[in-house]
Amino acid sequence: MTTISLRRFALGLVVGAFAAAALAAANAYARPAPSDGGQPVIDWNRVLLGLVSTPGVQPASVQPTRNFAIVQTAIYDAVNSIDRTHEPYLIEVHPRRGASETAAADAAAYRALLGLYPSQQQTLDATYAAELAEVPAGPARDEGVRIGAEVAHDLLAVRADDGSQTAPPPFNAGTDPGAYRPTPPNLAAPVFTGWGQVKPFALDAANQFRPAPPYALTTDAYARALQEVQSLGAANSTTRTPEQTQIATFWNPPIQNAWNQIAETVAAAHHSDLPTTARLFAALDVSFADGAIAFYDAKYTFQLWRPVTAINLADTDGNPNTTADAAWLPLTGTTPADPSYPGAHSTISAAGADVLARFYGDAQRFTVTSPALPGVTRSFRSFSAAAEEAGLSRIYAGVHTRLDHVAGLKIGYDVATFVLGHALLPNRGATLTAARIPARQSANTGTVVDVARSRFGRVLVDEHGRTLYDFPPDKGTMSVCYGACAALWPPLTTKAKPHAGPGVRHSLLGTTRRSDGTLEVTYGGHPLYYYVADRKRGQFSGQGLDQFGAPWWVISPTGTEIHRG
Repeated sequence: MTTISLRRFALGLVVGAFAAAALAAANAYARPAPSDGGQPVIDWNRVLLGLVSTPGVQPASVQPTRNFAIVQTAIYDAVNSIDRTHEPYLIEVHPRRGASETAAADAAAYRALLGLYPSQQQTLDATYAAELAEVPAGPARDEGVRIGAEVAHDLLAVRADDGSQTAPPPFNAGTDPGAYRPTPPNLAAPVFTGWGQVKPFALDAANQFRPAPPYALTTDAYARALQEVQSLGAANSTTRTPEQTQIATFWNPPIQNAWNQIAETVAAAHHSDLPTTARLFAALDVSFADGAIAFYDAKYTFQLWRPVTAINLADTDGNPNTTADAAWLPLTGTTPADPSYPGAHSTISAAGADVLARFYGDAQRFTVTSPALPGVTRSFRSFSAAAEEAGLSRIYAGVHTRLDHVAGLKIGYDVATFVLGHALLPNRGATLTAARIPARQSANTGTVVDVARSRFGRVLVDEHGRTLYDFPPDKGTMSVCYGACAALWPPLTTKAKPHAGPGVRHSLLGTTRRSDGTLEVTYGGHPLYYYVADRKRGQFSGQGLDQFGAPWWVISPTGTEIHRG
């Protein structure tokens, strides 16, 4: 018997004979060391990476993140129907005793992939036979196969009318300054004009985390962002360093593929069991799928022109601080065929880092490879560092501004936080939540400012231990951080008079009224902020970062900025 979770419904390597082209594409992603029980999830994820990397296999009008999410939620729901420690994503099949979780994962992946890529049946049949041969024949395997096949069938049926097959609306290029239009030199027509109307997997709506409108072309913020990409992102740039050139090329391939590869590597290194690995990839790829729906919604709401257009036509944008260069082209040569704001790489990378950090902690050492630079590896000490580099790579590549990057990071973190807090939750009353900026006080009490020890000495934190920063350009107690700035550096707000924790000087605490009417906490006259990349206690990712015109600093209990680190 199959049941569908009404709450979720309402919300919305390669083993065997692989086709030569698919095998070559899959080999671009080095197989990690074997894990324990989670290997079937990794195996099938690699099959999918091979398929979407093979020219002509992935339908051009279907965003690949949708298919990743379908395959991984099918595996998760099949395994969870047996494990039963968490809520189903959508489908729950009641198993007979002793069903094999591995067989369920194999059957769910195979049936989902076959439904999505019917032309690849020969490849999938061979892979399925080899994978299933690892499970001893008998009633347990048969029952697992039944469960997996049933889950995949039902999930495919539910997603059949999600809007992904609807013909996208035609795009009418704008002619006003700032309006998106196809970009030189190839002038490719936009493809995903209607992807923001696809039904999300977990979000309530595509526009749930839509960012604030981009800065006007006449603002200094926009001029600085454009000047940065004009300098660093040019095909013939003399200011871009060799490492920045490598970063731009390294991260240029489809970004969801890279983060699925990272997840494979880390899950294998941690020897995650099958239910955990299935839940990890389901959360990861649902976040990617909904992140893509969200950023396409925003892209085609704001329809901001790409850097190449802005630079070619800068003398028409009304900003005297921008300089036109009609011959300018980006490092990548061509530009993705959709509007600029927000950045897709930044959205997907922030979501990926957030999900992985929730499962394993942000501070993880790992190495990444790229099919764009065979033989080159890049190593990281945290998921957030990889996310930041992947997002910035698009500036070095010449296809995005920093404003696109910041808005994308915010969407990615928000989407992943929502997915982790609303889907795949434990059954026994616990709550699976990502680190988020909490509502730190009730309606009638003020937030608490505390002190924590750090490598910088004693610094201010909120009552949950999250690092607080100040922004030197603030005019006295008046905040100048709004829009994209406040999205990346949210203010510490309060409902009432803030309280001083041990070591905090009560006389230095105060508040300032923001333009939206909220009260922001100040200390020694400095408005206080968080940094969205700090996801837990003891993180100082924002220390010294030069963003929005100045570096950000942690604060000592004496109210002075700490300028080191």
